[in-house]
Amino acid sequence: MLILKKRYISYLLAAGLLFLFLSRADWRVLEAELGRFEWTLLILAIAIRFLSLVAASLRWRALLTPLKMVALAPIFSATMIGISADTLVAMQSAEFIRPYLVSRWESIPFNSTLATVIVEWFVDLLGILALLVPATMVFRASGLDGSSSHLAPVNRAVPFVLAASLLALGLLWFLSRQATKTGGFLHGNDLTKPPMCEGRVSGWVGSFSRGLEVMRQPKRLMQITFYSVLSSFLVGLCTWVVLKSFGLTTPFWA
Repeated sequence: MLILKKRYISYLLAAGLLFLFLSRADWRVLEAELGRFEWTLLILAIAIRFLSLVAASLRWRALLTPLKMVALAPIFSATMIGISADTLVAMQSAEFIRPYLVSRWESIPFNSTLATVIVEWFVDLLGILALLVPATMVFRASGLDGSSSHLAPVNRAVPFVLAASLLALGLLWFLSRQATKTGGFLHGNDLTKPPMCEGRVSGWVGSFSRGLEVMRQPKRLMQITFYSVLSSFLVGLCTWVVLKSFGLTTPFWA
């Protein structure tokens, strides 16, 4: 029954977004652009994008497993609803909406689900870099000098992004290891903190740290990294196919 309700919410959001698009569309421009489509490639792009969302949902499911074995359907539903909301609300609203929905549907503390999303952010960055670095090497091997005006900023940014991602994951691992000590500190004899506030803070830290338990599971981290690389690859492939369907596959460095 709950799954049916979630599906109805997804359908309503999709219908609302479709209505918003159709009500604001310039039909003359739309008709002209639709005539340029290669529909086979467009359908292929949609299928690839769907697979990338399945990979992202499997990654999040692996992140949530130390908290609770969650079925793929509610995770995928929350992901789709978050993406839909992102088209209407700026500032990456999906990164807060989807953990909120899963926390409500699966009775998991919101702080715990939010912690898994934070881990996901930085693992996702590593997945993107795992594809970006080889791609840059291919450009160089093809005679496309990485010091060109287009590739030079990317080459300079890669080490900093890599270092920041590893540092952030290291801090999250440290926090997951120190959760017990942190909770003990917050329950200490500091008389300057009101007991109610102290209890809330320690409860927040405790539930947040439980969402970081995956950081102490190397095999699961490898699984999550694999899904991140797969999802990033599929998103890139989807983008290329969409550009191909418009005839816009001229290399950006040309």
